[in-house]
Amino acid sequence: MTKSKRNSTLEILRIISMLLIIMHHYSVHGFELMNLPLALNKFIVGFLSLGGKLGVSCFILISGYYMIDSKFTLQKFLKLVGEIWFYSISMLILFLTVLNPVELNMKLIISSIFPLLSSFYWFMTAYVLLMILSPILNLIINNIGKCLHENLIIFSILIWSFLHNFLNFELYYNDFIWFIVLYFIAGYLKKYPKRKTKKHFLKAFISYLIIIISDILLIYIGSKYNINYLVEKSAHFSELNSPFILFSSIELFLGFSNSKPFNNKIVNNVASTTLGIYLIHDNRIMRPFLWNTIFNNSKMFFSNFLLLHSIFSVLIVFIFCMIIDLIRQNTIEKLYLKILNKFLIKIKLFLEKIILKIKNLFFANKLTNQN
Repeated sequence: MTKSKRNSTLEILRIISMLLIIMHHYSVHGFELMNLPLALNKFIVGFLSLGGKLGVSCFILISGYYMIDSKFTLQKFLKLVGEIWFYSISMLILFLTVLNPVELNMKLIISSIFPLLSSFYWFMTAYVLLMILSPILNLIINNIGKCLHENLIIFSILIWSFLHNFLNFELYYNDFIWFIVLYFIAGYLKKYPKRKTKKHFLKAFISYLIIIISDILLIYIGSKYNINYLVEKSAHFSELNSPFILFSSIELFLGFSNSKPFNNKIVNNVASTTLGIYLIHDNRIMRPFLWNTIFNNSKMFFSNFLLLHSIFSVLIVFIFCMIIDLIRQNTIEKLYLKILNKFLIKIKLFLEKIILKIKNLFFANKLTNQN
């Protein structure tokens, strides 16, 4: 499905999700919550961190919603890998030659060169694996029927969400497994659409409010009575597989997907840059430079303008990275895709010739044996 045909309502959710992710990174990479004194700004820092996994969950639901009906192609795969590798190598070269404010060790350099194999971007490694597995997942989703589909989702949520969060029950849990669960949920929502209701956003807000309240209480009690464990666990219910994050993301997704669809080129173009925005600002080499040097987050903790600073920083990161990715899409990516398409055509023709030769050889041997 091309960008122009995408529902801009869902693309708005994609944009909101990226803003939540940047906000999360502003908090977790710019401050050490455990070491901050009890003050209003400590609650603000805690609050800013809560939406990151909600954004990730919404991203996977949107991706799954589209991938259910799309065909996996080598071109799509190599386009995605090319984008990941471009930003990983570009950041490495930039910091080796121009900026160099951080100490680059060999492990970090090798990880930058092989970003997917090294999980340089944890999200991208899991996402690419999900993309590769999508034809098999689609085959399962399209053939298991509604009842079995529902039971599979309920079982997965019980094991890897409720038991994992409330009883610390592991059983092979990792982000990739949870991405598959979200993919099955997206597939279910696509195949068996619910009756439209206006309460989705309210339900999402109430679920997210529970996360906020639990975060505030744990930070307050843990900081006041010097119980570090409680402060450390203050964001527990905002984790990726949290029942509250899951419920909020599903209700948000339903709220946007059930809203009146429309198509807006500007919205779709901005949404198309969200992956690039992530790859730039959360690059492991860029990350400390961005939050500790450029925006100097830690020094803002005692400021009355912390909240204003966070809003300003998040918007600046989003807009600046968006512009960079739009330039990349219209220059380097166009050239890359042009070369890639020619290469894939040559590979296809070469394979067709090989297959034809094998067929001719087979029929020739068959005729010889018959004679």
